[in-house]
Amino acid sequence: MNTKNTDTQIINEEIVVEPAQEPAKIKTPSARDKITADGKVSVLEIILAARYFLPLITTIGFAIALIFEPEGGSFLDKLVMVFAIIGWISALTVSPIKMLKFVLKSIATGFKIVRGFIPYYGVADLVAAVIGVGLGFVFSVGILAFFPAIFTITKFFNEDKF
Repeated sequence: MNTKNTDTQIINEEIVVEPAQEPAKIKTPSARDKITADGKVSVLEIILAARYFLPLITTIGFAIALIFEPEGGSFLDKLVMVFAIIGWISALTVSPIKMLKFVLKSIATGFKIVRGFIPYYGVADLVAAVIGVGLGFVFSVGILAFFPAIFTITKFFNEDKF
């Protein structure tokens, strides 16, 4: 028997150790991925997808109001308000938490910006709180009122944004 040859084979054999793989991040699928997963779209899925794009009606309604400047109580004025209400309700049903986070982040950013301009402590914090919080709140409510589609369309295409 030739035992020397088998010993050589064992000694020359390389042991390959693979590095431990990190666990993969679990990505939540977007609404678009959920709807188009099976390739067949039902009526309910069309309605659910339309919810994400209805807030565009709000922006279109306000653009119409700025262009034509309807008088109070006219048909165009009522139509613009119906467009706005439909868009706001749709936006609130799709992403209320995202919209609330935006308001809170805008308020905090407004405070930090105004606080950065005031070099003294004490009264400066009070002034920064009043002015900065007010400016941040007005900015965020303006964005939510005129452009609510920003929050819903980004959520439709990618759940991880914002």
